[in-house]
Amino acid sequence: RRMIRDVVLTRINLLLLALLAAVTAYAFVAVPADAILPVHWGPDGQADRFAGRTEAFLMMPVIVLAMCGLFAAIVRYMPREQVEGGKYGLGVIISALLVLFLTIQSGLLLTGLGMPVAMVQLIMLGMALLLIVTGNVLPKSQPNRFAGIRLPWTLADHANWRATHRLVGMLMMAGGFLLAILALLPIHQ
Repeated sequence: RRMIRDVVLTRINLLLLALLAAVTAYAFVAVPADAILPVHWGPDGQADRFAGRTEAFLMMPVIVLAMCGLFAAIVRYMPREQVEGGKYGLGVIISALLVLFLTIQSGLLLTGLGMPVAMVQLIMLGMALLLIVTGNVLPKSQPNRFAGIRLPWTLADHANWRATHRLVGMLMMAGGFLLAILALLPIHQ
């Protein structure tokens, strides 16, 4: 139980969950019940799937609860020694995912309130942040069977684990910065 609190239900994650709940609750108060909102965007940046208010605003909380429940179950039932090396990184990545989902929910709320929101760019920026955070955390992980690039040769050799995670971390961060730049370019209008 302590491991779940240390990895999944950290103070920052509880704060992010509370913010997501507050944004969702406000959405149900502020957005008209008959509102139809975009919930998916195609490669051209145009909305290609729409949903009613209830479905639209419950998607992120359901995904988040399922994700947190899955990670809590994994942490609870995996042997402690297998979780130890990856718990810090996983905790940070869960926080980054929660920020991403909170950002999407907030953008959807603003759309429901009639404000123009460039959701594709918003999601791209959120994904860029996730890549940067993940890339930054990967090199700090220790060999484990829980989180990271768990291949037979990375698990068998500590130096290989470090080199692999350092390289992949740099590539993920570079990809995140590139995605952020692309998201900010005016080519999406």
